[in-house]
Amino acid sequence: MDVFSNFTSNRIQFMQSTGVIILAAGISERMGSDKLCLKLPSGETFLSYLLSAYQRFGCTPCIVVVNQKTQPHALQIIKSGSVPATVVVNPNPEAGRFLSLQMGLQALKNPTGVFLQNIDNPFVNEELLQHLIANSNAGDFVVPVYGIKGGHPVLLNPKVVNSILLHPDPHTPLNGFLKNFQKAILSTSDRRILTNINTPDDYREYLAEQQADSSL
Repeated sequence: MDVFSNFTSNRIQFMQSTGVIILAAGISERMGSDKLCLKLPSGETFLSYLLSAYQRFGCTPCIVVVNQKTQPHALQIIKSGSVPATVVVNPNPEAGRFLSLQMGLQALKNPTGVFLQNIDNPFVNEELLQHLIANSNAGDFVVPVYGIKGGHPVLLNPKVVNSILLHPDPHTPLNGFLKNFQKAILSTSDRRILTNINTPDDYREYLAEQQADSSL
């Protein structure tokens, strides 16, 4: 096997054993409605879009962390979209993202890497995921960056995954925790990695941008 074939084989193996955790356990106070049920101009919900994108890329398994209120909505979206996914309920979403991430990771089985995706960032594509995986050895976790700002998804390697699982304090701020590890930066010209929809105004602005882009 030549060098290129071996590299390609390793990347395919990495892809096939890379999971994704979609964090959707927030109570969405500012939005006033469940973000996972918000819809794109195509009619897809944020959750169905993200799950379909990761499934097409070959990510398994897909884990969705929700709160008790949004669990039925998540299960219905998964059922209607016929996209295999595991729903994990965080009974204490006020604790923050770290607990949700710990619970999501507990549902995975020995992944070589884990994509971390926030539900309020309804953007991902195959090219971005490929580039993140291609840079997986550059650090303990890889962050896509537009300009000087980091976005999502973030790719975590097993060292970070195991450290999160073993960490005793579920209230730990995730961004602060990741400062203990080597970060690799993936520069991108796609500003959609910075999308962050927290309020009705954010959502209206997002839809307007999407419709404008589709008309070009």
